[in-house]
Amino acid sequence: MNETLAYYNQNADAFIEGTQTADMSEQYRFFLKNLSPGGKLLDLGCGSGRDSAYFSSLGFEVTAVDGKRIEFKVSAGDEKGLIGEGTHERFIVTNDRFLAKTAKKLEG
Repeated sequence: MNETLAYYNQNADAFIEGTQTADMSEQYRFFLKNLSPGGKLLDLGCGSGRDSAYFSSLGFEVTAVDGKRIEFKVSAGDEKGLIGEGTHERFIVTNDRFLAKTAKKLEG
């Protein structure tokens, strides 16, 4: 395993804990002004999925890839209460598998 993934696997929980609730609004505004509404995004090194979840909620089709399997609960709600909830997972992806999935998405 390369050193970057080894480091991430050892420190992922602490990194996620420290960044999951970070205010990303300024970064998101900068990024959004350069995107076409409803476009496709590739989130490499997606970590906890924070950014992928945000852009998915805006209607973007997000493909998220990370070097570690991560599982967490997600939920959505509005002023009337809970809309839905589920489990979000990320998995280690091999380069060949990733390239094949990316090519398939680009075709469709």
